Amino acid sequence: MSEGAATIRTRKFMTNRLLCRKQMIVDVLHPGKATIPKTEVREKLAKMYKTTPDVIFCFGFRTKFGGGKTSGFGLIYDSLDFAKKFEPKYRLQRHGLVEIKKTGRKQRKERKNRQKKVRGTKKAKVGAGKKDNLYMCISKWDNGDNIVYRSKAVMAMLDSKLEMVDAGSWTVVFIM
Repeated sequence: MSEGAATIRTRKFMTNRLLCRKQMIVDVLHPGKATIPKTEVREKLAKMYKTTPDVIFCFGFRTKFGGGKTSGFGLIYDSLDFAKKFEPKYRLQRHGLVEIKKTGRKQRKERKNRQKKVRGTKKAKVGAGKKDNLYMCISKWDNGDNIVYRSKAVMAMLDSKLEMVDAGSWTVVFIM
């Protein structure tokens, strides 16, 4: 078979003005060939609808039993801005339009357990764990020289209230 043997047909075409897109079911006929990559489907849809491939999102393709025909869903947005606004993040990541940072397993579990403690919309506000508001800086004075032992952010001393406790030759500074 030749390389251009795949035929693309669309059905159930609909213009969705609320989401600023055209949506349709895409049928790919590819007799005697393996499933066509989504990038090729996007390029052919771009030619059919006179647009660029970056605003076309194809997903949900299933090959019929016996092969030769694949059906899926296609979305063509009016502009890239609308696509970024309405498309789910995982599909934008597939296109390389957005970078999703993956958090560690332990952080995800801790966040999940913190969310269990609140109800409703407050679950979305439960982000990273709260940081301690108490920082401590311990200084030892020897013959006028200052040797500083720091824990956490001593830079916070500049903006915060200071509470100093003198313990002999040691000075303990609590930053509230």
